[in-house]
Amino acid sequence: MPAGESNVSEAVNATEKFAAADSGKSQTSTRSAMEDFAAGAWSSFKYSLVQSPLTGATQLIDKVAGTNLEQSTKYFAKPEHAEFGSSAWAGQTVGGTIGGAIPFLVMARVAGPGAGAKMETSAHYALMNRGAIAPIAKAALAGAGYNAIFTPNEEGEDFLTARTRNMLVGSVTWGGMTAASIGLKGLGMRAFNQQAIAEANGLTAAKAYTEGILANNTFRAVMKNDMFVGAAGGVVGGVIDVQGKSLLAGNGFASAHDTFQAATTFALGGAMMGGANIAYEKYKPTSGVKGVRTLEDMTRLAESTRDPNAPPRWHYDKIAEQDAALAGGLLKTPDFKLVDSQTMSLLPLADQAMLNRANLDVIAGLKTIRENGPIATMYGSARTKSDTFAYQRGRYTSALLSQEGYTMNTGGAGGIMEAGNRGAYERGGKSIGSSLELPHERLGNGYQTHILKFAEFGPRKQVLREHDVAIVEKGGIGSVDEMAELITHLQTKKKDPVPVYIMSELPYKHFDNMMRAMEKDGLISKGDRDLYQIVSDPRDIIKDLRQRRAVPNSGMAGEQTGNIVLQTGGA
Repeated sequence: MPAGESNVSEAVNATEKFAAADSGKSQTSTRSAMEDFAAGAWSSFKYSLVQSPLTGATQLIDKVAGTNLEQSTKYFAKPEHAEFGSSAWAGQTVGGTIGGAIPFLVMARVAGPGAGAKMETSAHYALMNRGAIAPIAKAALAGAGYNAIFTPNEEGEDFLTARTRNMLVGSVTWGGMTAASIGLKGLGMRAFNQQAIAEANGLTAAKAYTEGILANNTFRAVMKNDMFVGAAGGVVGGVIDVQGKSLLAGNGFASAHDTFQAATTFALGGAMMGGANIAYEKYKPTSGVKGVRTLEDMTRLAESTRDPNAPPRWHYDKIAEQDAALAGGLLKTPDFKLVDSQTMSLLPLADQAMLNRANLDVIAGLKTIRENGPIATMYGSARTKSDTFAYQRGRYTSALLSQEGYTMNTGGAGGIMEAGNRGAYERGGKSIGSSLELPHERLGNGYQTHILKFAEFGPRKQVLREHDVAIVEKGGIGSVDEMAELITHLQTKKKDPVPVYIMSELPYKHFDNMMRAMEKDGLISKGDRDLYQIVSDPRDIIKDLRQRRAVPNSGMAGEQTGNIVLQTGGA
């Protein structure tokens, strides 16, 4: 082989050997980094999940009871601090965050980024709102309790001083994290929130909230993301934690390096907790409606049911009033037997007039119901505004029932009753309002195709009970009264069996608990609680109705062909 070729061959071989060696070093380095990460994560996970809270608790027990549990319950050593930014440090951060979060979440159930989850069904999602006080206070109390009980004292520290410091720092840290996440998420929802609030009050939202950066979809998506607000809140929490501990320990302000490290660690932990919150909301949404977390989500779902060819609001009012007048006109000459019985009773003329009007109202109402049935009635509060989750949920429920062939009938007023009428009306279906005549109030809510007028509650409630499906939405005393009266009629068989769906609101959960207690005490029969179902998702109502229609004798009273009417009532 010529010398030149030999040199080239040797060079190639050398290059290949170097490349192979370098590749081996790279693989070894990668494996080492992964091993360091895994080892750091596992050691910190064990210590944070088991040893740290156990040591903190046993120290407290030993102090109070004079025992020596701490020495006999040391199962895992505290990991040595890894170099900031290394694979081992990342592992320790991840493992420690997961391990530490588990007992905290078990204790508090809500903490950090997830603490404001229940606010998401309200348009008023911001720090400047009394609704924010509860989740912030709860997170602060949970942080104080966790640190006071489960954060162990370092060797040589005065027990009471250290625990007090830990409690104060934990309270401010977790309260600050939660406040930051709520505030940031509020910015992401600001444009929609202000539009919804303005609509509910008949105003126009300010341009500052409906245009510019606050209305930018990308900006809003980022600001509403749990992982982002969790990380941002974590930065706030980390700074508070490290500076608070340093200042209360009498060491002055913490160094920039320690502050940066704490902020980074808490940010990673906050992001992880935000991710866990996203996963949990998919598994079990706070709203109770699958795929829906916020008022904005619920409103969009309701909007998706609208028929673009549906008539404008108030379109049918004059026609409906004429129909109601005609129905009453057919009966304006009372039955003579009724007149005779009233006269013979020697009742005052005012009472006779009231009885006559009640008779006419019931007949006109039943005539309209029978001509448009089967019926579904929705009970709920007249005070509920359109910028609320319950209103949009009622609207969506109504639209779904209308889509199934039901005509919607409501108590004809605002709030939930308006939502019930509106869903069917905008879907292009029939919508009845059983309105109570009140001084200085407009009759109906503009979303009815038929208006019924009632002078008294009694006849109105009688007509409202003439339904084939009942939905009890969020309401007050009037709604509870109507719900209890309906269940009593079913219990005593004064009304044929019909499905009754009660939306899963806290007062109704109390009602169900009351029914459970009465059943236990023998005050109602076993099976009376089966007269209704508590549901969270409107789609579950439709699913259950379809199953009932497929099974004979399943409580679907009054099966008829044609449109089904949804009727709503309540106060």
